[in-house]
Amino acid sequence: MIPHRDIRRLCVYVEALNVVVMAIPKSGSTSLFHWAAECDGLTDITEANNTYSATQTYGHTLQRLGWDATMERGPKAITLVRDESRRLVSAYRDKILGAKTGHLRHYPGMTMAEALGAITSVPMLQRDWHFRPQSWFVDQFTRAAPVPLVAIQLRDAKATLASLWPEAPALGHRHWTAWRGQEWATQARL
Repeated sequence: MIPHRDIRRLCVYVEALNVVVMAIPKSGSTSLFHWAAECDGLTDITEANNTYSATQTYGHTLQRLGWDATMERGPKAITLVRDESRRLVSAYRDKILGAKTGHLRHYPGMTMAEALGAITSVPMLQRDWHFRPQSWFVDQFTRAAPVPLVAIQLRDAKATLASLWPEAPALGHRHWTAWRGQEWATQARL
């Protein structure tokens, strides 16, 4: 099991809104981190092209304040969750079909059925993070943070964030139209 301190690598703190944002791989986290950075007036993160580089660029706030000091501020905590089947298809397309680096690159051309067989044959705690259930991330965060976590459905994220923080910039996606088209095209093939 990943120690609680490691789940913190997937979190950023938005000082302007007093909220901790937790990433769940393949659930819209990169867009959420870009939104968080924009809320705090940071512009250098807009060049980050994935969640890892976003957390490396933007994780400084939690490092500067410290986890305990941040939690003492009584922040809200939010994350995005996505339909598990769509999330799995996205992870398959990105991490199996498109894998160029890492241990998943050894499975090029694997069909979805073969990938599901391979994924489920590995114990959950030994799987790549992209293939762990979202509930695992939520459980890890709630064990590590003494604040309630609000899980927002990806499909409702823009409206929900606007209702929670009307003063904040609108949530967007750098490739929103292309992403939605891929989502719909993937859904049609299932």
